Amino acid sequence: INISLLCPGTRLVANWKPNEMGIGIPFNKWYEVVQGVIETTNPFERDNNKKAIIKRLNERGLDASGIIFGQNYDNGSYSGGKIKISK
Repeated sequence: INISLLCPGTRLVANWKPNEMGIGIPFNKWYEVVQGVIETTNPFERDNNKKAIIKRLNERGLDASGIIFGQNYDNGSYSGGKIKISK
């Protein structure tokens, strides 16, 4: 995988957004990577993100039927915030 944060000149000429970057992978790995991303949606994404994903898929005429709400392997596992470490 090649990752580019895109230089300022490229951003200006191509009208890239500040939060966009370029990623390149060999074409023969494309479907494998896409399938991996699809398979992580239910166990990793929270419901709010799933709603946004479904909206974008529907806007593009793509199938969103495999996305299941209320399914997340770690929901409630993290309390957030900094961990205090005693010396």
